[in-house]
Amino acid sequence: MSLLFTPVGLSLYLLLALLVAQAARHTRMGFWGFFWASIILTPLVTGFFVLMTQSVPAKPTRPTMKRESSSSSAARGAAPSTPSRSRPPR
Repeated sequence: MSLLFTPVGLSLYLLLALLVAQAARHTRMGFWGFFWASIILTPLVTGFFVLMTQSVPAKPTRPTMKRESSSSSAARGAAPSTPSRSRPPR
């Protein structure tokens, strides 16, 4: 009987597939893509592909500007701002 069709062999195969998928989290195919690829192919082949692929760069975050409330600017002695005529007040 083949080692793969025993409970220990099947568990090792799934564990290797999970390890390959975990290593591929930050690639284009992601965790689930490489997990199913390693189930269909073998974890060794897909593990080689994970080593050859590049990580997807993190998405740049947009800088947020903090809005000051009128009470905090008035407390510092600044004149309260008047609403612009181009936009309706909120």
